[in-house]
Amino acid sequence: MQKIGISHQVIKSIRKLKKKSSDSLLVIEGLGVMEMAIQNKIEVKAFLYCEELIHSEEALKVKKQYEQVADHTYEVTKKTYDYICDKDNSAGFIAVVKQNLLKIEEVDFKALNFVLILNGLELPGNLGSIYRTAYATNVDLIINADCVTDICHPKFVTSSR
Repeated sequence: MQKIGISHQVIKSIRKLKKKSSDSLLVIEGLGVMEMAIQNKIEVKAFLYCEELIHSEEALKVKKQYEQVADHTYEVTKKTYDYICDKDNSAGFIAVVKQNLLKIEEVDFKALNFVLILNGLELPGNLGSIYRTAYATNVDLIINADCVTDICHPKFVTSSR
């Protein structure tokens, strides 16, 4: 664990990722999203937390899990945390994770019961709501055909919770 501040390169990289995602990395925040990522064994590149904001037993459990699996763990001050996080996130942590995107050739369609195909969606909030609904209705696979929306856009991530 390393303590870092606003001027650290990791903070700059996270802010840049939140504006324009890369093909392989995604910034996640919020207790529910963080728990889902751990349950699905998503590769965690960096984990940042603000000790001052972690209050619940559930949050402490998630923090310990991320400390064990993250390639790098950083502690930040509340000021630094507020600088990189969305306003509605008071969970106390944020992570940079590797996206698990599949190529169509890698999918075993015979093993799937419910596939949702989306075509040309533009608004990240709408796309996130569809993903949230798909998760709740046990969709096995979502295919984004001609997707205009960046699936790493903060509004997508927020609305898909």
